[in-house]
Amino acid sequence: MKKMKMAVALSALMLTALCGCGRGLEDGQKRMDQIANGETTVPVVAPQTVAQTKEAKTTKAEQTSLNFDAEEKLLENVTVESFEPQVIPTATTFEGEEVDLTKMSSTVVYAQVLDILSYPDNYLGKKITMSGLFGIYESPTTGEIYYSCIIQDATACCANGIEFLRKGEFKYPEDYPEPGDEVRVVGYFETYEEDGELYARLRDATMEVLSQNN
Repeated sequence: MKKMKMAVALSALMLTALCGCGRGLEDGQKRMDQIANGETTVPVVAPQTVAQTKEAKTTKAEQTSLNFDAEEKLLENVTVESFEPQVIPTATTFEGEEVDLTKMSSTVVYAQVLDILSYPDNYLGKKITMSGLFGIYESPTTGEIYYSCIIQDATACCANGIEFLRKGEFKYPEDYPEPGDEVRVVGYFETYEEDGELYARLRDATMEVLSQNN
């Protein structure tokens, strides 16, 4: 993932312009470091790439050269243990212009987010309402900050985040909650390209803090 928006946890604009307060960003970074070091269970997910068209996938595949002999040698001593795969329910098909994920169970909503990221064209322009954990990510190369609403699966072992871009002028950290706080986000689904990758986000979004993690 070229953009490598890691942390959470699904960074934006210049650091000084967006933060306004260096201490606040340091606190946010410390929180994300704690997550990375296993010192807290708050999940962090970077904004997700979405599925691209068949033509785009073909072009990328043609540009990739694989050494299958080397791969076979690497796999010679690998032992794969049997496991019970997680059953992911079928996502709902929305015919209207609104998608309310807050009315779904934790199992179904995770499947729905997977469907949104897998088939983004089916959701373009739709108004999406979702609730989950607030996450931030600061790009190590540009200093840009990205904000995400994170949805966990029923077992809380996997998570997917959808980036959102609030409508209006807001600064971090003054106008945002702590990573891991529960938020409700409403916005319009769109995709955008950056560094040759296709990403998804909710534009013109509103955000409401539902509960605090600490």
